[in-house]
Amino acid sequence: MRYALLLICAGISSATFVADISFALTLCLIFIALLLFSLLSAGSQHGSLLIALLLGDRSAISQDSWELFTATGSNHLFVI
Repeated sequence: MRYALLLICAGISSATFVADISFALTLCLIFIALLLFSLLSAGSQHGSLLIALLLGDRSAISQDSWELFTATGSNHLFVI
């Protein structure tokens, strides 16, 4: 049932059982890539945070946000 839901979320209207797990994993990776692409292309604050967490580039994080992360002690997540 979860596989069928994933296919529907990915925009595939008809779902059948697939015995090959590699296809299901590939589909999951495509779905995650599309989700990440939509976050990154939006240019939102969430996209800049995602880039900072994944790539270490914190140039798009505002000074206010960085001060908040420093005050809460969570800035170490971005500098590792």
